[in-house]
Amino acid sequence: MGGYTTGKKEIIEMLRQKSRPYLFSNSLAPSIVGAANKVFDILSSSTALRDKLEANTKYFKDRIVAAGFDVKEGDSPIVPIMLYDAALSQKFAEGLLKEGVYAIGFFYPVVPKGKARIRTQISAAHEIHHLDKAIADYQSAVKIDSKLAFSHNNLGSAYRKKEQWDKAIESYSKAIEIDKDYAIAINNRGMAYFSKKDYDKAKADFDKAISLKADYALAYNNRASIYIEKEEWNLAVKDCNRAIEINKELAYAYYNRAIAKEMLRDLDNACLDWQKSHELGLDAGKTQMNTWCNK
Repeated sequence: MGGYTTGKKEIIEMLRQKSRPYLFSNSLAPSIVGAANKVFDILSSSTALRDKLEANTKYFKDRIVAAGFDVKEGDSPIVPIMLYDAALSQKFAEGLLKEGVYAIGFFYPVVPKGKARIRTQISAAHEIHHLDKAIADYQSAVKIDSKLAFSHNNLGSAYRKKEQWDKAIESYSKAIEIDKDYAIAINNRGMAYFSKKDYDKAKADFDKAISLKADYALAYNNRASIYIEKEEWNLAVKDCNRAIEINKELAYAYYNRAIAKEMLRDLDNACLDWQKSHELGLDAGKTQMNTWCNK
């Protein structure tokens, strides 16, 4: 079962670092197959464990979000706590371990660039007191690493998801007061200002984020959105080009560039960008293709 690759040492080392299938390629031991079959027998006989798992997952997610952490949406008992920074995910995992919580920091290439996270797995074996302790330990890990700014930033993101823009801005501002060079919080506050249509303040934040982090693809794309609102099409294209140069998988950068190119009467290239955004998972790209390109 399986296969192998041979080659020079340098090639093998590169594949170990860059080949996604390598990270997840393992043969199943007979004991694991037997245990899996037994699990299906247990699940078929009763829903009690599944029901408890669902309840535990909801309990943990509701309270970890209330504590100020940014959690990806979904019902899976694998609960990703979003940190967005690879180095921070490793430091945070170390802080959790000191508190008695074993959770893994995931970062590129296991997850997309800029989407680093702590992978938390909830179980039916957990009791409420286990979950409460884990939540408290997450908060303690924040304090251990002096990342209170991170906590305020994530609380701001939770408010932004609920479209509570003023509360989001307040939380992001607290993060920035603690760490004036916190580019992620500055960019996020700009996004909240953008949602309020306060484009001047939004642009000021995006400018600042870019000055602090020259390879911040999302901030370039966000600033392009400001230029689109102001009908400054060439500047929008320029920022989208820079965002795509940094991160070729940033769907919104292709989408925004397509809008600007369409307004510059470059419809052929706009359609290519909308197609690319759709290929990267952005449904709005397909909508625009159907409207402008498939005639």
